[in-house]
Amino acid sequence: MAENAGQKPQQAEPETTVAKEPQQAEPETTVAKEPQQAEPEPRQRTDWKAECRKWEERAKRSEQSLRDLKAANERAASVAEAARKAGVPADVLSRMEGDPEENAAILASALAPARGYKVTRDAGEPPAQAAEPMREAARALFGGRNQ
Repeated sequence: MAENAGQKPQQAEPETTVAKEPQQAEPETTVAKEPQQAEPEPRQRTDWKAECRKWEERAKRSEQSLRDLKAANERAASVAEAARKAGVPADVLSRMEGDPEENAAILASALAPARGYKVTRDAGEPPAQAAEPMREAARALFGGRNQ
């Protein structure tokens, strides 16, 4: 016993008389051990350079579309002004490429002969002539066609 005197006495583990089901024992021990033993899940690392490139590309596309929109608005305004000055249809002038002022002049000269005709609002009948006193007198003497 002298050999065992320097050592601490070992305690025997008490035996449990109640049999535990393994299914119930695992969740209890797992729940108790999870916060201590569980390793934190690795976080998704954000690739800031890729994010920067993505937003920079979007900004470039937005700037380009803004420039295109401004150019289209300026062209539409100049076409409308040139069409108003020359008296030509703006929708036809807008389809032509090049300088709107020059195109409006060309279009106005091309449409000029078509505009030379009078607009009649009758059914194709000849216009009524004003009564002339000499003609009326001749018709009365000699008997005109239309009496």
